[in-house]
Amino acid sequence: MLFKLKIFATNWVNLITIFLILYVSCIIAGIINSESFFTTFIGSILAIILYGFVFWLGFIIVMFLMDLILMTPARKRLELKLVIEWGLVSGLLINWFLEYNQWILLVAVFAFLLGQYFRYQLILSMINSKLALSDKSVSASDP
Repeated sequence: MLFKLKIFATNWVNLITIFLILYVSCIIAGIINSESFFTTFIGSILAIILYGFVFWLGFIIVMFLMDLILMTPARKRLELKLVIEWGLVSGLLINWFLEYNQWILLVAVFAFLLGQYFRYQLILSMINSKLALSDKSVSASDP
């Protein structure tokens, strides 16, 4: 259970990746629409945090539940598990895009895919370090 919580803690990678890509996308959209400096930079942050509050809350809850169900300390099928997580969350985002016609949701799908790639690297390093520690403890106990 402790390892699953450590894996869940790696979701900060997804949160940062999604936030930064959405923020840059909002800035680019603001520049293209010739909005003022304040509206572009400050408004983008407020829009992502406040307007996207439902997204962030739902994202964290869904990722916690999926990490709890899918993740194990083994490296076996890690890629598949992360793709399943991405597919389920992205399916919800694409559904919201079709319902509300907000282009930023498609950007979030791409950002989440990139975040899952970074997260994969982080989880792999966690698993490898855990395996290395268990190998050292086994070899240290051998006479």
